[in-house]
Amino acid sequence: MDGYTADETLAIEIGSEFVTKDAPYMVKSDFMKSLGPKKDVVRKIVIGEGIEGIGRSAFRDFKALADIVIPKGVTNIGESAFMGCKGLTGITIPEGVTNIGESAFEGCLGLTSVIIPTSVVEIGDSAFDDCIGLTSVVIPDGVTAIGSMTFNDCSGLTSVVIPESVMEIGTYAFAGCASLTSVNIPANVKEIKEGTFEGCLCLSSIVIPKGVDKIGQCAFKDCKGVTSIVIPDSVTEIYGGAFLACTGLASVTIPPSVKIIGHWAFHDCAALTSVRIPMGVLLEAEAFPFECDLTSY
Repeated sequence: MDGYTADETLAIEIGSEFVTKDAPYMVKSDFMKSLGPKKDVVRKIVIGEGIEGIGRSAFRDFKALADIVIPKGVTNIGESAFMGCKGLTGITIPEGVTNIGESAFEGCLGLTSVIIPTSVVEIGDSAFDDCIGLTSVVIPDGVTAIGSMTFNDCSGLTSVVIPESVMEIGTYAFAGCASLTSVNIPANVKEIKEGTFEGCLCLSSIVIPKGVDKIGQCAFKDCKGVTSIVIPDSVTEIYGGAFLACTGLASVTIPPSVKIIGHWAFHDCAALTSVRIPMGVLLEAEAFPFECDLTSY
């Protein structure tokens, strides 16, 4: 077939036939349709020079794909571009890529390593969602936002480096990262959003930077390994379920800046026996365990 060449091992080199005619020159989203059932046995893809982007769902569900060569010159990896490529174990994203689209690598179960270049400024929602084999990731300086559910359910992820350039971390961005032991929250982040670290069972320490003003609903729910937490005096609201079922939490410091502690914020924190709370704080129903001794200051 014109537009790509294939050998007996079904290694495919993509040529001009499956690239958009007008700039930016991108691998078409309907590329996979041209292969029919052969899509399920393709093991290697080489993207030709001169291609500037990878279109939406271009290689979605290429289940046998183990190797992909992305050339310099590519600047955009589109939505769901490699979603469901379960055989992909590693990928090098070339310098020059600025955007990793929504769900770009979602469900790449075999992916153990990824190199994100310093040119990337945005990582989309669910970009690496359910990449259960991914063990570590370094987010380069220059990224300003991490989307919602970007690393959701990356259950094998043990370490992540978030640069100080990040100003926003989306909802459930690291939820279900059950092996994650520590995380740094950049000083420019002003809100820890809903479910951001929910279910990070092995997270043993949390440093919330001064400047954060809200801790969202279920932000640290089920972080059972955390034993103590210091909430900075910039925080004004702790939303419902923020630390729900943090069963190892034995010590929490709540500053006078806090005005509202939401429903079930610290409920089911069995090790929490006493807490000092500021005068005038609004406590919603069952914010603390029934057994917890609350004193005002």
